[in-house]
Formats: sequence, C-alpha cells, structure tokens
Amino acid sequence: MDPLSQAALGAAAAVLAQGRDDKITLPWVVALGAAGGMAADLDVLIRSSEDPLLAIEFHRHFTHSLAFIPWGGAIAFLPFLLVARIRLAWRKAFILCLLGYLTHGPLDALTTYGTQLFWPWSDQRVALSIVSVVDPLVTLPLIVGLTLTLIYKTRRPTVWASFWMVAYLCLGGVQHWRATQLQEELIAARGHRATRSTVLVGFMNQLTWRSLYEEESTIRIDALRVPYWGEPCVQEGGMVALWSDENFLQSDRLLRAFQLMHWFSDDWVGQVPGHPDWLGDLRYSGQSAGVMPLWAVSIDFPNEDYDWVRTRLERDLSFEKVWDRIVLPPGGPACVALSDLKKASGF
Repeated sequence: MDPLSQAALGAAAAVLAQGRDDKITLPWVVALGAAGGMAADLDVLIRSSEDPLLAIEFHRHFTHSLAFIPWGGAIAFLPFLLVARIRLAWRKAFILCLLGYLTHGPLDALTTYGTQLFWPWSDQRVALSIVSVVDPLVTLPLIVGLTLTLIYKTRRPTVWASFWMVAYLCLGGVQHWRATQLQEELIAARGHRATRSTVLVGFMNQLTWRSLYEEESTIRIDALRVPYWGEPCVQEGGMVALWSDENFLQSDRLLRAFQLMHWFSDDWVGQVPGHPDWLGDLRYSGQSAGVMPLWAVSIDFPNEDYDWVRTRLERDLSFEKVWDRIVLPPGGPACVALSDLKKASGF
C-alpha cells in the first residue's frame, strides 16, 4: 500500500507490542514502528538508466519477503542508534522496529500489485486483491487511533483502530468472493468458457471490481459493482487480443522484456489499442471497464530495445469520480443487473 498506510500500520504494531518501559516513550515507539513499516519500500531506489524495467523487477522483491525481515528491520533500526535513550533500551527498540517491518510485506500482498513474500524460495507474486493500494478506510482510522494514543497516552484507541482494520480487510475478502461469484455468473450468462479469470479490487473502495477473463485468445474486460446491500450489476467493457507470441523476439534483450512483463502482470498482457508494439498490463486502467492500461512496455523492433510507458490516457482519479464509484447506487444505463443481461442473452 501507500507509504502513509505502511507507516501507520507499522506504528500501530509497535504500539500494540509496547510494554511498561519508560525508557522508550510513546512518540519513540510510534517513530520506531513507522520507520520499520516504511523501510521495505527503499527498493524504489533500485533502478537503472540502461534498463527501464529494473524498477518493476525489484519493487516488492526481496525487501518485501518474509526471509528478509530480520535484515530489513536491522537496516531500519540503525539510524535510531544515534539517539541516546534508544541505545539504553536497544533490544526492545529493535524489536519494535522489527515488528513494524514485519507488517509491510503481508499488507502489500493483500493488494493487486504482487509481492514476493516467499523469495528466495519462490518468485511468485502474491496478490490477494482484497484492498486497494490506497484506501482511506484503512489509513485514516489508524492515524486517528495513533493520534489519540499519543494525546491521551493509552493504547486503547490504537487497539480499536486495529480491530477496525482487520474487520475491514475481512470484509474485503468477502467482497472479493462475491465479485468472483458475479464474474462466474456473467461468464455463464454469455455462454463463454473462460480458460482463466481474475477480479481486481477497485481504487479506494471495495464496491467496484475489474473483471478479466481469457476466452479464445482474447481477454474480456468488465466492471463489476458489488454493493454491500442491493443487487450487483455489470458494466460491460471490451475485448483485447492477447500478447503471447514471443517467436519473433529475436534478441535476448527483447525476450527478457517480454518474459518480465508477463511475470510482472501475472500474464494479463494484451495489445494496447492503437499501439501494436506495446505490451499492456491489463490489470490496471483509468476506468474499471477500460481497455487502455495505465502502463505498458513499448517494443522498438528496429533497435531491439524497449521502454516503460505510462499511458495515463484513461486515468481519471479525480475526487468526484472516485466518490461516485464509492457512493452511487448500482443501476443506470452503464451498470446493468445480471438478471437483465441473462434475459438479453436468452438465459
């Protein structure tokens, strides 16, 4: 998730683990946990001017793995040794920072991006997709709880904020299951046979989901709205041809780009409309039913080179648009109840 969420969760973990130790006051406890919570994202510094894909290869890589937690926690803790009161209780302070670091990888794995939790044993990118990479309903309660903890010097507000976060994430799991069920019904209503499928949580909410499924060498894209109550509905999107033929990639450099993009996007790579030489990551778009991805890899065949492209052609994340996605009831001309789709399809 975003750095603020990671810092808040790391700080909350440290506060919950804090005992009766006057050597480490609550502000320092929060600082230790927050530093640990954010430290794993230092991997964004790994980049190369010669290889534009190095950044996506190593973001959420080894620094986010469970195996790296002791080392990452130690790196995050080192600057605190400059503080005299921290040195007096360095063992306890290190544990608090370590707990903050421990929260980072698992929280990122709950999003859609993909996190290598089990490196070096596996390069699988874990992406449970039950919470958006940015979600105020996760972050703000934690910040409020930590603020009240610092003001009133009691852990209780942070405890309640943590309970809220766990409940909200569990609700995200339920919403993911409901979106998956709706997608299966949609595929059946169309008479399709999907070879694979996935649903991805919407930006900043649990109500709008992006549906992807492969059928006859194409990827079908739709938006699913799953309200907490009321009838779900579907906004039909479009189709994108798969980008899966690597036979004509003659150089090792282009082949690496092709394979890395497939690995990074969990094989949801399609042809970008209007750009036949772009490998688009179809997991993300400016609209839940949009066919234009937010980013892609452009292939320069004559020079056997490639580049990372941020299209932003359909990105529209204004406050009004996001608010509409969250609060507007299902229905209307763009979002059709599944029962109506079944009638239209003759089912």
